[in-house]
Amino acid sequence: MLFIAALLAITSFGQLSVGYAEDVDYQKQVAPILQKYCVGCHNTDDFAGELDLATFAAMQEGGEHGPAIVAGKASDSLLIRAIVGDYDSVMPPEGSEAPSEQEVALLKAWIDAGAKGPVGGMETITLNVPKIQPQHSYEDPITSIDWSDDGKWVAVASFQHVDILDAATLKPV
Repeated sequence: MLFIAALLAITSFGQLSVGYAEDVDYQKQVAPILQKYCVGCHNTDDFAGELDLATFAAMQEGGEHGPAIVAGKASDSLLIRAIVGDYDSVMPPEGSEAPSEQEVALLKAWIDAGAKGPVGGMETITLNVPKIQPQHSYEDPITSIDWSDDGKWVAVASFQHVDILDAATLKPV
């Protein structure tokens, strides 16, 4: 009797794992991972490797090396192979933050469950671009520099004016 209970528990656990894979939501779970690690280089504008991951439709088309995903076969999908290092080029590139093991497992589960797209359509995945304030204000940027033939003078041009400086001291003449 105890053996049967243990067997039922094991088979139920396996069904829960499969159920989890079927419940992976593209919009809520997959798109944020792609946004964080992939879309910075693989989008409509940059198009690295001719691969656009900014939309589900573009991801299905794939890039210069074929489809990024093979629905039902995570191990055959170039997206997963590149992320886990089982491909010619490893993504994200060295020095860039890579997805965690949990995020990779989620992508694999999504693909193995059929890689279902967004329900009811979805906007393009956009980049999270931080608003960075400039640290310095340059009111008069240099647009051109030239030296005299004898090297004694330097002309420094900015918008609407040119300053002539002594080349040795860089003081105005």
